Amino acid sequence: MVDSQRDRAHPEPAEGNLMHLMDYSFLAAETPRSIVYLEKFASQGIKFGSVILLRNPNKTLDLEVIRIKVKSLNEDTSSLHPPDFKKSLEHLAHQVSDKVTIIETSSIKDDLILQKLRDLKPKFTIYSGFGGQIVPKVLLCETRFIHAHAGWLPEYRGSTTIYYSLIDRNDCAVSVIELKPKIDTGDILARKRYSAPIPGVDIDYIYDNQIRADLLSETLGSYSENKEFDMIVSQNEKKSTTYYVIHPLLKHLAILSISNE
Repeated sequence: MVDSQRDRAHPEPAEGNLMHLMDYSFLAAETPRSIVYLEKFASQGIKFGSVILLRNPNKTLDLEVIRIKVKSLNEDTSSLHPPDFKKSLEHLAHQVSDKVTIIETSSIKDDLILQKLRDLKPKFTIYSGFGGQIVPKVLLCETRFIHAHAGWLPEYRGSTTIYYSLIDRNDCAVSVIELKPKIDTGDILARKRYSAPIPGVDIDYIYDNQIRADLLSETLGSYSENKEFDMIVSQNEKKSTTYYVIHPLLKHLAILSISNE
């Protein structure tokens, strides 16, 4: 586990434009989503009390490979912040916090994470972890975890809901929730619908992460101004539908539905 201070050479918004959230931590695995989040937070002048980066020692995030894979980076993506995947996760982390910790691990259940959260004692923790991993109850007892789910909750619960929403409604949505032990059941802090992506934009690396980052930053901005969340809605599980990993054929049909509009 490595703690480091911000490199003063990193550019940042003017002091008057900063959004100080010192009771927040950002817990982020080394993934494309975390990079999109951090780019958005930095562009909005958001400053967290701390950032905890999880770096898988057995798997390196190659930004050059991502840039080659994503062919639509220069496409018009409306008002959403366009990520460029040119800066490392660590570089971006130092732009949004003066207190950055790097933990070499591939699991959210690592005891070092629990130890660090107990040291930092954040009131809230924005979560952007490794895909497919569930935050254990022992961590949920240490801090209030905030997560952006790509679906209108409670109706769209589960995995790859963004594609099911495109098929059903030709739009997408994000729900910012507080994590609870049962997946996607926590209180809803914010919800927003988004128009379908333009044809050609990579949904997994660009659009999905963009809309999550967009509503997260709006939610944080509202909290910074009012010291509370605008919306707190307890979910009604009777109104929910759980979607599982979408079949490749259905995913292809969802993408085709965008191109045919």
